[in-house]
Amino acid sequence: MSKENRRETGTYNLEIDGGRRRFLSSAGIATGGLLASGLSVPGSANAKVSIDYPDETVPAPMRFLGGEYSLAERDLRWEKIRHMMKELGLDCLIIPAGAGDSYVNYAGYVSNAGFMNPGAVILPLREEPTIYGTLPMPSQWISNVGEKGVPLGEAIAYRLNELALGSKNIGVVGTKGKVFGLNEFTDQGLVTYSAWQHVIDKLPKASFVDVTPQLALLMLVRTQEEIKAYERTAAVGENLHRLLLDYVKPGISDRDLRSLVAEHMIRSRATVDVDALEMRQGIVQKGDIINSEYGIHHRGGYTQSTLCMSVGAPDKQTAALAEVAHECMQVGLGRLKPGVKFGEVIERMEKVIIDAGYWHGFPVLHSLGPLVLVGPVAWFPPPAKPDEILGADVVIKEGMIFSFEPGARVGSSAQVKVGGSGVVTATGVRMFNSLGTRMRIV
Repeated sequence: MSKENRRETGTYNLEIDGGRRRFLSSAGIATGGLLASGLSVPGSANAKVSIDYPDETVPAPMRFLGGEYSLAERDLRWEKIRHMMKELGLDCLIIPAGAGDSYVNYAGYVSNAGFMNPGAVILPLREEPTIYGTLPMPSQWISNVGEKGVPLGEAIAYRLNELALGSKNIGVVGTKGKVFGLNEFTDQGLVTYSAWQHVIDKLPKASFVDVTPQLALLMLVRTQEEIKAYERTAAVGENLHRLLLDYVKPGISDRDLRSLVAEHMIRSRATVDVDALEMRQGIVQKGDIINSEYGIHHRGGYTQSTLCMSVGAPDKQTAALAEVAHECMQVGLGRLKPGVKFGEVIERMEKVIIDAGYWHGFPVLHSLGPLVLVGPVAWFPPPAKPDEILGADVVIKEGMIFSFEPGARVGSSAQVKVGGSGVVTATGVRMFNSLGTRMRIV
């Protein structure tokens, strides 16, 4: 098959070089020049993108078995949590894991484990913790595994009584909806009604207090080991963007592009929760705008990667939307610093969009791990009002990780959305991603 045919049918090649597997897409990304508007333009169609993937002979951990964090990281996290518990006068902490909590992942943070079924972690102030609901094997961090086959509420109550904590002060996470720490994307408690009712019934002398906000704020400030894991995950998204910029041309189909993304994630040993691809159904044509966003889990890290591509030079409306999105991105990068309130950053970013007469859908900025600091979500264009800022009064600290998603919309369909993930440093933001921070022309 000729090179041109490979482009049109959307195929791509794998080459084995010195024991490493390299992914070679069929078209080329170029170094390119710039339009007067500042948009990137590829200049060569002959280069190939080469990506090194993990050696397939080395077993990879499955995501629901947790991340790859060290015991030193475990001790550091538990020390921080127990210090918080002492300050709040708590003798134990119950951290449930339930459906729909991948954006917050409280139980995973404490256990370095995943949960195939509803489960929980019991973390006493002094005794060893206990874990329930991990399959097919327990966490490397926690050796005490609750008995399988016992209803979760019954198991939690039994363990707390066994530890003589049945009449103590117990902190819980995720037992309320519509509170800081649970937002538009995870608007639910993390424990089922029946399980929690059983705990309350069996422990009538215990005092329970929901400490979701306190644990969320503790988790937001990441350690160096965590930052490295998140940066490693962001590299999966950045490599995907390199492939897309190299691959997208008139004549490919949306099915071809989706197959490329799926193949890249599988070979990277990554999984995806956010899988948003906004493009023409069928064959890509000159003048199309393609917006994509992927939420990527990889080896204990989680980042979101956003990319907007114009197939050929954009029309005037799209170019104007891109300029507003770019300006919003720059304002966010300039404002997100330690000591500044999250709401102040959001207000400055949104002002750029509003002053230009546009609107945006999803948040222009939100925290990662957990997703609890969130800019407003607008489900419909004006005059509909967007949702409120979540965590507006929270002060930004060094070590927090955020996903930028500034965008500009006209009506219900025309959109340019840019962005990427980065960490707050002492002086500002260090971005993990760069290719998605501006609209690209392919």
